Amino acid sequence: MKKILILISVVSISYACASVGKKTSGRVLFVHGANLKAWSWHLLRTKLHVSSTAIELPGRNDELPHKEVTLKSSTESLCEKLTYNDTLIAHSQAGAIVNHAIGLCPEKKIKKIIYISAVVPMPGETAFQKLSKEDESFYFRGITYVEGEASMVITSADKYLDAFAQDAGPEEKRFIWMNSTDEPSKIGDDEVNFDYSEYERIQKVYIRTLKDKIIGSATQDKILANSKIETVYDVDSGHLPMVTEVDELLKILKPLIK
Repeated sequence: MKKILILISVVSISYACASVGKKTSGRVLFVHGANLKAWSWHLLRTKLHVSSTAIELPGRNDELPHKEVTLKSSTESLCEKLTYNDTLIAHSQAGAIVNHAIGLCPEKKIKKIIYISAVVPMPGETAFQKLSKEDESFYFRGITYVEGEASMVITSADKYLDAFAQDAGPEEKRFIWMNSTDEPSKIGDDEVNFDYSEYERIQKVYIRTLKDKIIGSATQDKILANSKIETVYDVDSGHLPMVTEVDELLKILKPLIK
């Protein structure tokens, strides 16, 4: 009996030691872009059929004043929800937040980043540094910068929807509008920083949106050249393919997140 107990103890200790350094397998996390909420991913997530989480960034469905929301605080919020070896799917402005997370919480060892019509700022760059005057003019057709509140306020639903999703049908536009919100403006002010060698370690994919008005095709090409992302897919859509081209995105994403 004594020998059996000793054997059980040895096995238990060996298992415990093996588990100490073991990291959990990664998850899929969706990070929304500017003027959107986490639920904007819903149509895509429900058809993807994988365990996933859509992150709600600060300053959306909470009472936090937009003056208090920065690139750092937004990234800290994301880092708190990361586990280890996660795959991040980042839309638009979220490209800056996930890239900043590479530097802010490198211990999370992000496995893969899938950028969808996103900015991909390098160290020392701000979120929208690569955007053109034309991109900016489309963005501000339905949005007004309110400096005193540090907020990008949607002032015309029709112009906003036409700029963000000119390819959306009536039901899709209703869905987008229900999941849109005013945007904290300070996120775009600060420089993104991370260790470039850590960025190189991470698998990266870019999904280019060919009819995009907010981050135009020429801008996306510039972003790709600057970020050195080699795996690129195209979707024939405006800025919100997670709403207007769900099936096309699914064809791309399913093999990437196996």
